[in-house]
Amino acid sequence: MHEYSITQSLVQAVEEELEARGLGAAVQEVHLKLGLFSGAVKGPVEFYYEMLTKEGRLAGSKLMIEETPLVLCCKNCQAEWASEEPVFRCGKCESQNIEITGGREMTVDKIVFDDEES
Repeated sequence: MHEYSITQSLVQAVEEELEARGLGAAVQEVHLKLGLFSGAVKGPVEFYYEMLTKEGRLAGSKLMIEETPLVLCCKNCQAEWASEEPVFRCGKCESQNIEITGGREMTVDKIVFDDEES
């Protein structure tokens, strides 16, 4: 599954950011925003995160995932809505001129250290 390489890149990016900022404290939690259309599935990402962080700077940390919905916008009438399903037809004007404006993200939102509150 491609979630392994995605999660590996996530762990590497967090470790590089900690190194670049000279942060030495142990990490308690990594908060991730994961869009419905990000191309990654929550369960495998959690599994691989746990597997990839058994040692090193992120050992013992938890991955806290906030799933974000697919957000669509009609380019004709500017109606915007969140959806669990990829319905590319505007419910207001019936246009198919739709743009995805949210739900593709996979971003680290916050890193919580052992001496901080979540």
